[in-house]
Amino acid sequence: MNNLPKLQNSQYIHNYSLKDKTFMKVGGQADLCLFPGTIEDLVLFLRQYEQKDKIYCCGNWSNVVVRDGGLELLLSLDNLCNEILFNKDEADSVTVGSSVLMMKFIQECVAKSISSCEQLYTIPGKIGGMIYMNAGIPGFEIKDVLLYITAIDKYTGEISTIKVSELNMQYRRGNIPERLIILSGTFRTSHREQSAMMEHITKTREKRMKTQPITARTCGSTFKNPSDDTRSAWQLIREAGAHEIIIGGARMSEMHSNFLVNDGTATASDVISLISSVQDLVFKKTGIMLEPEIKIIGRDIS
Repeated sequence: MNNLPKLQNSQYIHNYSLKDKTFMKVGGQADLCLFPGTIEDLVLFLRQYEQKDKIYCCGNWSNVVVRDGGLELLLSLDNLCNEILFNKDEADSVTVGSSVLMMKFIQECVAKSISSCEQLYTIPGKIGGMIYMNAGIPGFEIKDVLLYITAIDKYTGEISTIKVSELNMQYRRGNIPERLIILSGTFRTSHREQSAMMEHITKTREKRMKTQPITARTCGSTFKNPSDDTRSAWQLIREAGAHEIIIGGARMSEMHSNFLVNDGTATASDVISLISSVQDLVFKKTGIMLEPEIKIIGRDIS
C-alpha cells in the first residue's frame, strides 16, 4: 500500500475491520479503507491508484458476506454521497446519495407527503446497494421509480448519468456495469397523504416481524426465487429438507427457511459452505439450482 495518492480532504484507515459491519457478523478485514471527503479527492484517487480491480465499494453490508481472508481495498462513500435533494428544476423527482439509508430517505419523503419508495421501508439497505441489487418486494422493485443514476468510472474517474432504460434492470439484478460506482439515484415522486404511507409502512413492518428473523445475525433472503417455478425459494428448501442442514454456527432459520442465520459462532466459511450445501441438496431433490441473493466477496484464507 505504498505510494497512495495524496488527498486533501479524505482519510485512509489500515486494517479496517469488516466483521462487525456485516449483518451476518462474519468475515475478514480490509487491508485499507478510503473515506473520500470530496468528489475531487475521489476522482484523483481513482485516476492515480493502480490496482483498480481490487477496489470494492459497499453500502450497508446488509446483503454481503465477506470471506475470511477479507478485502484489499474498501471504498466508503459515507462521508460523501449522503444528501437528499428534492428537485425544484425537475418536477416530481428527488436525488438521493448512494450512502443514504433507504429508511432515512423514506422518512424524509413521508414528512413531506411525498411518495416514492415507501414499499421498501423494511429493507435495511443504502440507496447505492439497493439500486445495484434492484431491491424489491412482491409487486414492487426500485426500478419502478428510478429515473437515472449518476456514477463514476473507477478506471477513468469520469462521472456520467445513465437513464434507467439503459440499464436493463431485472429481478434482484441492477445490471450496473462493474466499472461503475453509484454516486446517486434520482427517483420519480408523487403526492400521497402521510397517513396512507404510515399505514402501509406499519403493516409491512408488522408482517416482517412475524415472518422473518429480523433480530438474528442474517443477511435476509439467501436465495432468489426461481423464475421457472411457481414455488418460492423457501418452499424448495423446506421440501428438499435443506433447512435442516447445519454447518458450524450457520443454519437456515426455523422461522423462514430462506434466511441463513449465524448463531454467533459461524465463520464466513461456514456460511458459504451452507449456501453451497443447500444449493446442492435442492438441485438433487428438485432439479432447480437456486441462485444466491447474498453477495459473496473477498479472499479465501491462503
